[in-house]
Amino acid sequence: LGDVYKRQAFNDSKRCFERALSSSPEHSRALYNLGNVSDELNDPEMAVEYYERATNADPDFADAHYNLAAVAEKLGEKDKALKHWSIYLESDTTSLHAEIARKRIVFLKGDLPDSD
Repeated sequence: LGDVYKRQAFNDSKRCFERALSSSPEHSRALYNLGNVSDELNDPEMAVEYYERATNADPDFADAHYNLAAVAEKLGEKDKALKHWSIYLESDTTSLHAEIARKRIVFLKGDLPDSD
C-alpha cells in the first residue's frame, strides 16, 4: 500500500509540474522537478530529457547538472555523465556533492575502482 500511495503522490506532483510548464515551457525548476519525479517513477530516460531541458533553460542550474550526470551514468551514458559532473563542479567545489562528483569523474575515466 505504501508503494501505491508513493506512486500516486509522484503522479500528482508530475501533473502539477506539467501544468506549470503549460504556462512557462522553459521553467527550469519545473523541468528539474519533473526530472526528479520521472527518476522516482523509474523512468530514467524521461528524467534525462527533463534534466537536459532544465540545463538548457538555465545553464547555471547546478543541481540539474548533478542529477543529469547521475542518471546518465546509471544509463551507461558515460560521456554525458562526465560532461555534467564537470559542469556541476564549476559551481560547487567544496560540498559533499562536489566530492561525489569528483569521485564519479575519476571512476568514469577509469582511474579508480567504483567505491560508491
